[in-house]
Amino acid sequence: MKWWILIVTFVIIAVIDSQDLDPAEPVPETCTSYNISGNGTILYKKSFLCTSSDNPYCCGEEGHQYCCSTRSHDIIFFVIFGVIAGLSVLAFIGFCVRRHMKST
Repeated sequence: MKWWILIVTFVIIAVIDSQDLDPAEPVPETCTSYNISGNGTILYKKSFLCTSSDNPYCCGEEGHQYCCSTRSHDIIFFVIFGVIAGLSVLAFIGFCVRRHMKST
């Protein structure tokens, strides 16, 4: 069985499934921000909603969050997708070159 067909199928399924992850209109997320004193005591804690249509998501580490335009897992998804797609193309090219070398 051709393994590259499995990889291409996996990538296509991943792209189709990822289209349903985000709703058409983003739901406001609740972010948190707080300061910690030198001895570890929380001095103040603030929660806020990201209601702007330009920056509807929370980004940053817990306790130091801010509103941003993309989710970090969205970026990771596209990086992984790019790596898989790139490796698939390279594998396909390698397969074609190898097949051509055998036939000559």
